[in-house]
Amino acid sequence: MKKSIYTISLFIIAGLFAVSAATVQAQAPAPADTADYWDLSWRASFNGSQATFRNWSQGGTNTLSLTSSSVFAGVYKKNRIGYDFNLNLKYGQTKLEGQDMRKSDDQILFRNQLNYFFNDERWSAVLSGSFQSQFAKGYDADNEVVISRFMSPAYITEMLGIAYKPVDFFEAQFGAALKQTIVNDTDLSTFYGLDAGKSFRNEAGLSTFFKLEKEIWTNVFYSGTLETFWNAEKPLGSTDVAFNNEFTARINNYLTTNFQFMMVYNDDITKELQIKQVLSVGLTFTLL
Repeated sequence: MKKSIYTISLFIIAGLFAVSAATVQAQAPAPADTADYWDLSWRASFNGSQATFRNWSQGGTNTLSLTSSSVFAGVYKKNRIGYDFNLNLKYGQTKLEGQDMRKSDDQILFRNQLNYFFNDERWSAVLSGSFQSQFAKGYDADNEVVISRFMSPAYITEMLGIAYKPVDFFEAQFGAALKQTIVNDTDLSTFYGLDAGKSFRNEAGLSTFFKLEKEIWTNVFYSGTLETFWNAEKPLGSTDVAFNNEFTARINNYLTTNFQFMMVYNDDITKELQIKQVLSVGLTFTLL
């Protein structure tokens, strides 16, 4: 099995050089102003909820919740070459009366990909990479034991394969992949499937990625991704799966309602299906 890891690793590295060479060969000298080839966007949101009870016969707990997010994205297209990136940051905290503040949302997610389009531009060779971690410490349900922090864990993935994009709002990718798990705090190593005291693990296998972004009703937008990674040394039943869904309803130019629903399966962490759901109302600003 170790041979398969080396083979896939060499395949991806060789593909990196091949795609880079194709990029140089396909592109003519760039003009002084390349702004026309870029489409940039930047959106920031601030969401919150609050509940206060006083002499309320049915009972209740005073709560305050605040969440912020930022999505910065760019798409480049010239001739046969395409490149796009997406930096998605989220952070939120919740305060229950009588308890310490604790985080309710925390994400650092950076994706980028390089495409070389074929004659039928629905198809392309793709080299992609992603990084995922979190900003702050996370605690168990009792808010006593640290179970995560910045770079503990962090996940880095690289994939070389084929992409199919039949319409603007949908894309599918499949290819050979590498996945690195980083746990800088070695006290947490075993929580994320690493051997005790270890801070790094590299895996090789196959990956799929599906993305759908579309206005499904007037002023209601859906953004979803489905990502899988199969470690070549494990059975198919151990495939990592991450299914992310986000619905955004625009009430007016600034006020929005946002619903996130995520499911993750990673048996290195737990055999149980991990589920996360966030519903919020707040202000959204389009900066670019």
